[in-house]
Amino acid sequence: MSTEERRLAAIVFTDICGFTELMGRDETKAMALLDQQRALLKPIISNFNGEWLKEIGDGVLISFPSAVKAVTCSLEIQRILAHNSDLTLRIGIHIGDVIKKDGDVFGDGVNIASRLEPLAEPGGICVSERVHEDIKNKPEISTAFQEEQLLKGVDKPIKVYSIFTQMSSTPTQVLTQPQQETTSPKSKIPILAAGLAIGLLITVFALRTSPEQGIVVEPVFYTGERIPIAIADFENNTGDATLDGLSGLLITSLEQSNYLTVLTRSRMYDLLKQIGKPDVDLVDEKIGREICHSANINSLVLTSIRQFGELYSVDLKILDIEKDEYLYSTNVQAEGKKNIPGLIDEISKQTRISLAEKAEEIEKSQRDIASLTTKNLEAYKYYDLGLKTIYSNQWDDGIKHFEKAIEIDTTFSLAYYQLAFAYQWKFNVPKTQEYIKKAVNYID
Repeated sequence: MSTEERRLAAIVFTDICGFTELMGRDETKAMALLDQQRALLKPIISNFNGEWLKEIGDGVLISFPSAVKAVTCSLEIQRILAHNSDLTLRIGIHIGDVIKKDGDVFGDGVNIASRLEPLAEPGGICVSERVHEDIKNKPEISTAFQEEQLLKGVDKPIKVYSIFTQMSSTPTQVLTQPQQETTSPKSKIPILAAGLAIGLLITVFALRTSPEQGIVVEPVFYTGERIPIAIADFENNTGDATLDGLSGLLITSLEQSNYLTVLTRSRMYDLLKQIGKPDVDLVDEKIGREICHSANINSLVLTSIRQFGELYSVDLKILDIEKDEYLYSTNVQAEGKKNIPGLIDEISKQTRISLAEKAEEIEKSQRDIASLTTKNLEAYKYYDLGLKTIYSNQWDDGIKHFEKAIEIDTTFSLAYYQLAFAYQWKFNVPKTQEYIKKAVNYID
């Protein structure tokens, strides 16, 4: 006889970073890692009154009686695993209805938690707004608004928050939520630090802000429904390899918008793994369409660059995935390679206008991309290569690329940040601190 149990619970979904790749390379080691995960996690979950519901591949589904229990347990798990280089988890948490029937588990709590998990950084935790409401007044837990996401299988966009975690052998400590905004001239740090681990950002903020000042963790965002978009890689028709990473510049520029939700590079690589194409080097229109379908995104930005002597010409089109038609197209041109960052600024602005963002909002929020990154496109090429390698957990290669980037441009703040990030994951504290300080020193 079929039995059904329904209840409201805080649902935690975990996933092992890089497990699919490990399984393909060394099945025995991968299976041993699952045994290790069970041995480490089950006692911790039990201590926080959690219930180990089921395993889904390398993922684990867990329920808790409250959001606070779910979050504090997840923080403890990440603290314990911080020094285990073989077992790195992403964690997603949501509160919702859970239905247990015939030994299986269903419900929106399960679905949303599983969709939040890939949005977390390796070693990180992402939670829904509903969870955030229950924990925001807990001084021992600090959060940061990440983005508003339209998750697959969910009708309305979900506000996503990151939980600050620290890689420490001491009991978990997180910054308390400050109450007033700092007037520090380094308030541009959140813009430049996009894509870094939250724990690294805490350290940076601590370096630049006194305890008396405090900082506002949650910025003010456009309160309407944000438009999700994805950016395909530039089609580089110039033959100049230093222009291969221009899509990263466009993503960084568009991320300044409070009106758009831009698919991040790290999330894009996660989606490529999910659709079975982890080795794709170039996201063209075909792959971009697949990513958009997987992420439930309807707008895909397609770009190309051509060269005619000293003249550079950039074409941009915005594709409506559902209608299979172009919403907007434009062309911008400039003389000289040094003016290409300015072309990126212009197509970024036109993209935002074409998607109905108000001109005054763009004027307030958009800074030129060269000041956010680097004026040197060769330095940016190595920075972009570094990002691609660390997204594949190739930390040593990533470090080499970032070091090459700062060799070319010694003031490239974001490259220093990413070096600090890479060394953090290699547990090299002196190098991490060295590059954090340099990154802060070179913020424009």
